[in-house]
Amino acid sequence: MRKAFLLGIILLFAFIVRIVGINEVPLYGDELTITQDAYSILQTGKDVTGKTLPLTFSMGAGRPGGYVYFSVPFVSLFGPGAYGVRMLSIISGVGIVLAGYLLSRKLFSEKIAIITAFLTAISPWAINLSRGGYEANFALMLCMFAIYAFLEAKGKPICYPISAALLGLTIFTYPTFKLTIPLFIIPLLWYVGGIKEIFVKKNIFYLLVSIIIGISFIGLSINETFNNNSEERFGRINIFSSEDIQRNITEEVINERRIVDVSYADRLFHNKVIKNVEYFIENYLDNFSIQYLFTKGDGNPRHNMTQTGVLFTVEILTLLLGLYAISQKEKKGMIMLLSWVLITPIATSIVGVPHSLRNAFMFPALSMISAYGVFLLSSNKRKIVFTLFVLGLFVQFIFQMERLYLVSAKEYEKSWSYPAKRASEIAASETDRYDHVILSDRIDSVEYAYPVYARVDSKLVQEQNLNTSLIGSLPLKTYGNVSIGRIPEGELPKFIDSIPGSVLFIGSEYYDIKSGEVIKFTDPMLNLSIVRKE
Repeated sequence: MRKAFLLGIILLFAFIVRIVGINEVPLYGDELTITQDAYSILQTGKDVTGKTLPLTFSMGAGRPGGYVYFSVPFVSLFGPGAYGVRMLSIISGVGIVLAGYLLSRKLFSEKIAIITAFLTAISPWAINLSRGGYEANFALMLCMFAIYAFLEAKGKPICYPISAALLGLTIFTYPTFKLTIPLFIIPLLWYVGGIKEIFVKKNIFYLLVSIIIGISFIGLSINETFNNNSEERFGRINIFSSEDIQRNITEEVINERRIVDVSYADRLFHNKVIKNVEYFIENYLDNFSIQYLFTKGDGNPRHNMTQTGVLFTVEILTLLLGLYAISQKEKKGMIMLLSWVLITPIATSIVGVPHSLRNAFMFPALSMISAYGVFLLSSNKRKIVFTLFVLGLFVQFIFQMERLYLVSAKEYEKSWSYPAKRASEIAASETDRYDHVILSDRIDSVEYAYPVYARVDSKLVQEQNLNTSLIGSLPLKTYGNVSIGRIPEGELPKFIDSIPGSVLFIGSEYYDIKSGEVIKFTDPMLNLSIVRKE
């Protein structure tokens, strides 16, 4: 009873840390398109491009549908906004704490499970991922519960189909898991005793159901890949298709061949295959660097809002202790956890540098290893070391929360589309005063922001995505008397004069505007210019 109460307190704390101030930070581009699609599905059963109940959303460049569909209830409850799109991620973050507890209890003990839950609840990695509408966070929760269900299935075979369904939903939520899950199944099968241990008479029916579920999801995934461009974004950004990376590699190969004046050596030792392998290995090892794990993180202010390492610096000690202790006492668990950690960055490395969303699957295993180290510290007679660890953890946590709540979002206004939200709010509040309100799409993400913040009817959004309207001589997306689009450089005054009636223009075309109001941001390049023609 006491442990259940303690777990409840940890889960409540995790929820509070993740939800406080969540509405104060604007939605950025990906969150806005998720919200648009979820709101459109809710209102019309179609996405914003007019496709009926798609599994892949083209507005998100091949976004899998998992997060969109599971966000629909929250968008219905809270409306299209921060709570609507982020609540699923917040709940997923709390679910990850619970899943970490259950997995750690299954692998080790109740005490280590409680420590794992606590470390996950306060983890900068976990908190950062839970405060944005990130598909990776929801996918991670699904995958962790799938792993737990698989481990539980030895005594409860009904858990096999549950695990299969959760894994299927995982790959339809975040594409990185399409590679990670098949690779991780190998050590997972080994941990439970292999295929022979699973395929026993009492399990056959449930395994057949699981296989049918798995084949169905695989079939759907293949269909989405070839027919609906579900890998469109991956196809553009992976290291093997990146024009910049391949151009650099080609230049390096040519230069090295020029230096080596041996006919057989130039092609054998200096070629694009070897260079690509070197690039991949370098990317892979970067995922285990001190800088990424403990000091700077991946440098992206959206999914590293604390602007620190993804783990606490003091966890260097507990990770090393945990690795040593588990290797001595829990060798089977050690092999599975190490496999877990080592497999995760493979998918990330194909795409590029360390990335906290794509690497998210790694941190539950690291949390369990660290928790084992904390348990060892707390059991040691030298309490001074444990006390210093707790003090260091507390100090780091406080400093990181200060950055999270008070500094990061305002410091990185561009990353969080502050100008798009402000421009949308001004446009929505002043539509009744002007015949035409023009929003320039030079304001990053404003074409998605206005329909979300103004709660534009989804049928109108679908219509404008398919066929824009002519305002003056320019094709602009038009919602009532609010139009969004790009005005050619140097033609803004002429364009405004050509529109009959009163006009409110909001944009960032400061080079075209000699007078007017200016809304200032921390970065002057984000300043909004406002021109009024009464």
